[in-house]
Amino acid sequence: MYPDQLKQTSSWWSGAPWLSQPSRFWPPLSCQITVDSLPPELLEEKAVSLPIQVYQPNKIFFIRSSFSALVCIVALLCRFIHNSKLSNRSSRRSGLLCTMELNEAVKVLVRLAQSEVFAQDIAAMSKGGQVGPKSALKHHTSIIVDGILRIRGRLRHTAISLDRKHPIILPARHPITKSILNYYHLKNLHAGPQLLVACVREKFWLLRIRDLARSIAHSCISCFRCRPRNLEQLMRDLPPKRVTAIFVCFVA
Repeated sequence: MYPDQLKQTSSWWSGAPWLSQPSRFWPPLSCQITVDSLPPELLEEKAVSLPIQVYQPNKIFFIRSSFSALVCIVALLCRFIHNSKLSNRSSRRSGLLCTMELNEAVKVLVRLAQSEVFAQDIAAMSKGGQVGPKSALKHHTSIIVDGILRIRGRLRHTAISLDRKHPIILPARHPITKSILNYYHLKNLHAGPQLLVACVREKFWLLRIRDLARSIAHSCISCFRCRPRNLEQLMRDLPPKRVTAIFVCFVA
């Protein structure tokens, strides 16, 4: 079709005439697809498995994205609960948050996160049993200390802190896990994946920590902007004496 013919073609500019009318005036469909007309290979039923989150994290984990800010908020809540009890009227807490209160707030968050993900494992271990064969902790030897699930390890007789001997176990897919990784990433001056893993494991044992550490380091905008690039040095041309053949004959 030539341009002058296209200019006079109304179907090109406005479409079919029935498109401007109500839907009840549209022509019926000439192609009716039914189940019986489809080939059997398209009707085959296949089982599809999708990873889903079977637990709903507590809303307190979404109050702040920063782990340090979240710990301070929980510490203030714990202080309010402590001061509200009549038995603690003579020992009420005030002033700035101390280290003991911050550590207790971390334990409160950890217990809450573990109760959401590892509830069956904690119940089985509290009764003296073992974790199930489908548990995420089946490849780890774990213990329960003060209501917190920890890695047992082999450093029980060493003279180091409890957190280093028995790190706290945390799941991979939980909001507090990402907050902890971001906190240590910034605390250690935008640490890389290997340094981030070493720093976190001094207190926490995160499942699939290497994949999470790489994800945190690669998704950091500051690290991406400051990432150095290796420059390739351009080589000079070879000198003429190295590329020119010199034949010397009958030299005495």
